[in-house]
Amino acid sequence: MPFIKKLEMHGFKSFAKHTEILFEKGLNVVVGPNGSGKSNVTESICFVLGRLSAKSMRAAKSANLIYNGGKEHKPAHEAKVGIVFDNSDGAFSLGTKEVEITRFLKKDGTSVYKINNETKTRQEILEMLAQASIDPEGFNIILQSEIDSFIKMHPEERREIIEEIAGISIYENRKEKSLNELEKTEVRLKEIKTVLTERSAYLNNLEKEREQALKAETLQKDIAKEKASVISRHIEDKKKIVNKTNNEISERKTNIDKIKTKIENYRFEISSLNQKIREIEDKIEKQTGVEQENLRSDVVNLKTELATLRLKRDNLNDQINSIYTREQNLIETISRAKQEIEDLEKNYQQKISSSEKERYKQINEEISKIKTRNQELETKRETYHVAKTEIARRESRLGELEKNYLKLKEDLYNLAKEITSIKESMKKLSEKGIGEGIKTKKKEHEQELERKRNDRTLIEKEIISLITKKDIQKQNIDEVLELNKCPTCKQIVTKEYKDNLKKELKEIIEIIEKDLHLKNKNKDNIEKEIQKTVDYVSELLEKERELNILNNFQRTLEEKENHFAKDKTNESLLNQEIAALKIDLENSIKTIVNIENIENMLLENQEKVEKLKEELMKLRNTKPEFIDAEKDKKVEIAMKKQEIERTELIIKNGKRDKIELESKHKESIGEIERKEKDLDRKQKKQEEIDQKFKSQLEEKSKLQEKIHENENVIRDQQTKQMTFESEMNELKIQKAGFDAEISTLDLEFRQFGEIEVLKMPVEELERRIRKHEGELQNIGSVNMRALEVYDKVKEEYDFIEQQVKKLEEEKMEILKLIEEIDKKKKRAFMQAFDAINESFSRNFMMLSNKGEAFMDLENKQDPFESGLNVIIRLAKGKYMDAESLSGGEKTIVALAMIFAIQKYKPYSFYIFDEIDAALDKRNSERLAELMKQNIKSSQYIIISHNDYIIQHAQVLYGTSMQEGVSKIVSLKF
Repeated sequence: MPFIKKLEMHGFKSFAKHTEILFEKGLNVVVGPNGSGKSNVTESICFVLGRLSAKSMRAAKSANLIYNGGKEHKPAHEAKVGIVFDNSDGAFSLGTKEVEITRFLKKDGTSVYKINNETKTRQEILEMLAQASIDPEGFNIILQSEIDSFIKMHPEERREIIEEIAGISIYENRKEKSLNELEKTEVRLKEIKTVLTERSAYLNNLEKEREQALKAETLQKDIAKEKASVISRHIEDKKKIVNKTNNEISERKTNIDKIKTKIENYRFEISSLNQKIREIEDKIEKQTGVEQENLRSDVVNLKTELATLRLKRDNLNDQINSIYTREQNLIETISRAKQEIEDLEKNYQQKISSSEKERYKQINEEISKIKTRNQELETKRETYHVAKTEIARRESRLGELEKNYLKLKEDLYNLAKEITSIKESMKKLSEKGIGEGIKTKKKEHEQELERKRNDRTLIEKEIISLITKKDIQKQNIDEVLELNKCPTCKQIVTKEYKDNLKKELKEIIEIIEKDLHLKNKNKDNIEKEIQKTVDYVSELLEKERELNILNNFQRTLEEKENHFAKDKTNESLLNQEIAALKIDLENSIKTIVNIENIENMLLENQEKVEKLKEELMKLRNTKPEFIDAEKDKKVEIAMKKQEIERTELIIKNGKRDKIELESKHKESIGEIERKEKDLDRKQKKQEEIDQKFKSQLEEKSKLQEKIHENENVIRDQQTKQMTFESEMNELKIQKAGFDAEISTLDLEFRQFGEIEVLKMPVEELERRIRKHEGELQNIGSVNMRALEVYDKVKEEYDFIEQQVKKLEEEKMEILKLIEEIDKKKKRAFMQAFDAINESFSRNFMMLSNKGEAFMDLENKQDPFESGLNVIIRLAKGKYMDAESLSGGEKTIVALAMIFAIQKYKPYSFYIFDEIDAALDKRNSERLAELMKQNIKSSQYIIISHNDYIIQHAQVLYGTSMQEGVSKIVSLKF
């Protein structure tokens, strides 16, 4: 078994300086005066093994375990304790002869653990120690005032100690697993039995449906076989029709091929005849050149053109005649209208006297003159108003131009000002040195900003971690307050212990809160640095923006200067336009200077007209018939005059159209005459050529007739070919229809798969189909899936039934296993109990002469259902409870139990801190003797003042304290 070889302390409690203690196997005794730091040695061992409770190490909080400096010395910044185990037997699975465990404690209460200088977690430390059955809270470590804890325990806690020593936890684990397995098995068994019941009912129903389905399936197979046979017969019939159609198509194709051969022969003959015609034409052409062909083409073209021109000429002639006739009719209409006007005047004049006529005539003439004058004045007035409007328009235009001119001048001024301002801004920005390394600085500070943000994120994570620790510690306080028994050491948790532990946890929380405050402060500082960096980056961005502005200023300056030049040009043009407009305005004003008296002249003329009209009215009033006659005459004459005007306008338009048509008619006649002369000349020349080549032309004509005959024959043959092709296409369509039917039937037939075809008439097959379908219909709705489902369900049912049997067997096996585990568990417990009880009684008798001590189970039949009591038998029939013993007697009982446990299950080392403090001289001698007997295979590290124990020590360690600092020396015997 591993044992402690060395212990190193530095800054732990009173051991301010580096202190090293070498331990041996056997009995190692630490002695010294009170307050010299003896107990700090045992507490340092508990500390390095991972014990968390500062209270158990006589400290209010973890930070108090660090050397505080006393009155004169400087406090240690951390506590360090290292322990070296001998690993010769390989109890630790690290593969080294020695194993060193080190623990560092910071002032903030955090600890760092190391194994062979490799940082580990506390849990990893505990797991490694467990390999060698070392527990920092184990029974082999008894500190000050803990010796009588065995007596104070609850009976059930004592029983649990025996259970742990007996190693029955393995049985408990196996039993728990078996119980879990049993529970699962019972649940599964219940579920499967429920399923089995359901499947049984379902299977019975399926069996009936299966019988119906089998019958229906047989009928369906028969029907399928019969239908497939009918389809097969239809396919055969259709194939025969298709073969017949193919023969007819072949016959039509043969006829078409023959016709095509005939047509080819006739076409070949036509080609030969055309060749002969071309030879004749070539012969004529050689002798006449292209003259005859051109003549023929020209004659045809001239005839066509002449026909068109003659038609056009006749059309024009008809239009001219129509216009002439209409013109004569309109002239007659005008003559009649004029005659009617004269008649009206004569009739009117007869109605009035000569003197009245004369005066009436004078008045009308004067009125007419005044009206003429007024018209002239009105024209001048209108001219005046037009000129006035034009002056207003030009004045408006002039004002607009002058306004534009002023605006342009203002724009020019502003542009000049902007240009000056831009140049000044550019000068200032240039003086600032903008653009010199801005991007590089910006990139560097952005990277710095990113680093600071990462630092902030890291601190935020640490803050979250601290808050989590704080919450955990608060939760630990609540859990501690609820504890009645320590889950590790199995001791009853007293109120004092709870209060101290609560106080310790609160101190840890205070340390965490201080650290949290520090972290928040660091975070605030980083936030400020980030803000400064952000401000500087913003400043760089502003400078970069100003650099962009400078570039934009440069571009804007160029644009403004170009705009300025354009505006200068526009200014010159506007000046020219304004000068020209002013000249026009002056001329317009001169035009209207002499028109200002027009209104007066018009008023005077109006007065004259009114006077003449009054005189005329008086004249009319003396002769009423004169008034009516004049009125009627005027109306009728006005109507006649309007009619004459319309008619004259029509005549005028007609004459214009007539002149145009006559011109076109004359041109067409001249064109016709020219074309006729040209045609006559060309026809005479063609007749001369035709007469010269008459025989060749006659031969050509015969050849053309032969070609025409052959073409007629070809057309007849093509008609026959089209008839045959139409018939063949019709047959192909029919064949395609039959092929489609065959494909459909074949597809239907293939759906039946490999099936027997019955050799019987179609009528018989159809009769059998009707019969079987009727029987199938009588069966009604059938669950055809029952055939498939039944076998599957039956298989499932058999499988589930087998599973039920198997699970019931498993259940029995588990129950047997649990029973066996309980037996083994009880056997192991009783074996350990009896052995420890026997050693306990013997040890007690060696340490005390008061009587006999033994352990007694409250329930001997089922020891796990109750606790374990310690009984002291003083004499026959006289018993005493261990709680009634004195302090020394309780210590003897506890020591007797410890050595009894050590004998049954030895630990690799034992640490006892003043366990003999309550013993008298005689009992101390007995304890020393008992230790001597049990020290053979274990290591003991004991704090004691007992001379008898010191006499038996193999190594003696003496402690002393100077100025609050402990020192230690060793003496080996």
